[in-house]
Amino acid sequence: MHRFLFTVLLGVAILFPRAGMAAASYRCFWLTETITGQTIGPIVNKPGHRFTVDRRQWIVMEAAPGEISFADAKTLGLEGPYDLIEQRIIGLGKKAYVFTRIQDFEGTDPDKSVAVLSQAVRAPAQSADTEKPWTKDLPARWVLAPVPSTNPGTYRANNEQWSLQQTFVSPSILLFAEPFHKIECDWKLGGQLGKTKSELETKRYGIAGQWRGIEAEAGIASGGKVSDTLVEDGPLVSDLKLGDCDGWFAALGYRYSFEIEKQWGVSFSVHASYESMDGTLSASVAAEKALALGLGDAVSDDEQTPGYGFIKWKNNTSWDRFDLDLAVALTYDEWYWGGSGSVVLNCLSEFSADGSLPVLESEYKLDAERTSPISFRISGWYSPADHLALEGSLTVGGETSLRLGVSYFF
Repeated sequence: MHRFLFTVLLGVAILFPRAGMAAASYRCFWLTETITGQTIGPIVNKPGHRFTVDRRQWIVMEAAPGEISFADAKTLGLEGPYDLIEQRIIGLGKKAYVFTRIQDFEGTDPDKSVAVLSQAVRAPAQSADTEKPWTKDLPARWVLAPVPSTNPGTYRANNEQWSLQQTFVSPSILLFAEPFHKIECDWKLGGQLGKTKSELETKRYGIAGQWRGIEAEAGIASGGKVSDTLVEDGPLVSDLKLGDCDGWFAALGYRYSFEIEKQWGVSFSVHASYESMDGTLSASVAAEKALALGLGDAVSDDEQTPGYGFIKWKNNTSWDRFDLDLAVALTYDEWYWGGSGSVVLNCLSEFSADGSLPVLESEYKLDAERTSPISFRISGWYSPADHLALEGSLTVGGETSLRLGVSYFF
C-alpha cells in the first residue's frame, strides 16, 4: 500500500511540472481597438484557440515563431501573419487593433478562453524631439491600466508636480467655412450714439494653419449687412442701413500650451485680426427743397419743414476693422478626439469708414464700437482617419460665429 501511494505521488510530481512547462511555452496577449481603446484579453497564442471580439469569433492559426495569424470562425478568411510584438497594429475584419501587452501564459489550460473586456488608457507622451517638438504626441499609445494597489499606504505617495513645459501639436492646415459671423456693435453718426447691440453679419470662407504655436488664417467675407437701422429715425436722417458688404480678412496669433494632468491642458493665446470690406450705405436724408424735387422720391411738408424735403441717398462705402484679442482655454485631448472651452477678451478694436453721409449742408461720418469685449467659445475635433480631422467651434457673446472645417495634420 505504501509503495502504491509513493508511486502515485511520484507520478503527480513528474506530470505537473511538465504540464506547467507546457503551459508556460505559450504566449498570451491583449488586443486593443485603436479608436475606442476597448480591450480583449488575455488571448492564448495556441493554434485552435478561439476568442470573440466585436461580436465576431476568431481562431488562432499556425504561424512561424514570433508571428501570429487569425481566421474568421465563420468564413475561415485569414488575417496575417503579423509580428507578435507590443504596439504592433493589425487588422481584424474592418477594424484595427494593437497588441497592448504580450507575456507568458501562466494558466493551466491554454485551450480555455478567459479573455475579458476592459478599457485601455493612453500612455503619457514621450519627450519631444528638439528639432520637431510636435512629435511629442506621436509616441502616444494605448496601454493596459495598472492593477490597483493593495497597499493601504499608496494614497500617501506624493503627487507629481505640475510642469509648465510647452506642448505642441502636429502642424496642420484647415479649410473652413463660417455660415454666419456676427459682431455686436454700437453705431455712431457724426459722434452721436445710434443703435446699440446691432449686429454686423457676414459669411466667411478661408484657410488656416498652425505650426509650433504660431497660428494664421486668411479668407474672404461676403453677404455682409446690418439687419437693423444704424441710428434711430429722426427729423433729418431715417432708415440708415449698411448692406451688400464683401471683402477679405486675415489674422495672426500665437498660442502657448502646457499639460496640467494626463489629457487635460491649458493654453493662452493672443490674436490680431484685420478685416477690409466694401458695401453700400443708404438712407433717407434731409435736403434743400429744390434739390429734393429735382432728384425725385421727395417727401416734403411746407408747413413742417419749409424749404426742405427728403431724398433717397445711396453710396458705396468701405471700412476697415482691426481687433486684438486675448484668450485662455481649458483643453481635453484623447487619441482621436478632443475639445476645449475658451474665454476671449477683445482688448482693442478700431473701426474706420470712408465717405460720409450728406445732411443738408453738413457731412456726417459713420463710426462703430464693439458692444461687449467678452466672448465664449466651445471647440471640438474628431479624427476619422490618419492625418485628417473634422473641426468645429461655436462662439457666443460679443462675437457670434459657427465655424466648420476639415484639417490635414502632418
